[in-house]
Amino acid sequence: MKKNYEIIKKGIGEIEFIFYPKKQWFSIIFIHIWLIGWLFGEVTVINILFFEGSMFNSDTSEGGSYIFLFIWLTFWTYGGFQTIMTLIWMMFGEELVKIKRQDITITRVLAFVRKKKTFELENVKNLIIQIEKGDMFSKKKKVKTAFKNYGSIRFDYKGREKRFGVDLDYNASQEVYNEIKDISRFTNLNLKD
Repeated sequence: MKKNYEIIKKGIGEIEFIFYPKKQWFSIIFIHIWLIGWLFGEVTVINILFFEGSMFNSDTSEGGSYIFLFIWLTFWTYGGFQTIMTLIWMMFGEELVKIKRQDITITRVLAFVRKKKTFELENVKNLIIQIEKGDMFSKKKKVKTAFKNYGSIRFDYKGREKRFGVDLDYNASQEVYNEIKDISRFTNLNLKD
């Protein structure tokens, strides 16, 4: 079975990982099909609003329906954009984690967009493994996208929980944790044993 992470670089007091989201093929295929229906709705409403009896040329009796369609189109477009970003994350996303002597940097890469956060190791506390349960009936279920705070390796940073290690199972999380533990004696990192 192929690992969904790799160690890019390891040295005294530093290590770099790259994590890949698991390919959830049913979701990827479903989103592609859903986007066809989304595109149909998007094109239809744009056509109604701006080309057929345009909202700018109609009488005031239909103004309310055009306002509704314009608001609907705004939310529909936003939802489609979020879905496309989720699809790109599922197919091509990466999480880069660099731990150096003084800090940890977590970068989520989504095609052309990067979200980078740096945390000073002196403020990182209680680095632990905590696997999220895949209970499909859970009320606390979170959508896993590029810019959500999720992962199997967690730590406290100035009173807030931060996470990395996207879609790692327990064994892979343990391997990553052991690699971090191995270099931690050369850093300011506080591990919880």
